[in-house]
Amino acid sequence: MRESAGLALALDYVDAEILRGQAPHLTLTADSVLVREFHRPGPSALRAHDVRPDVDGLLFSPQRLMGHRSIGYRRGEDGS
Repeated sequence: MRESAGLALALDYVDAEILRGQAPHLTLTADSVLVREFHRPGPSALRAHDVRPDVDGLLFSPQRLMGHRSIGYRRGEDGS
């Protein structure tokens, strides 16, 4: 997924679980994104609009995630 517009991420989590790399639910929304297999040469790209994948039972490596300098954190509108 590249060249996104209106990209937002909503993550439901409990503090103790997020530190272990677990989140019960994640929703990613975008007004539009460019989708294709970017590591393979040749395939055509597809522009998708109004994208909303939902993920239940997300598992990830918090140590690897925090190793990326491009990751930022912004509090939600409710201050949490």
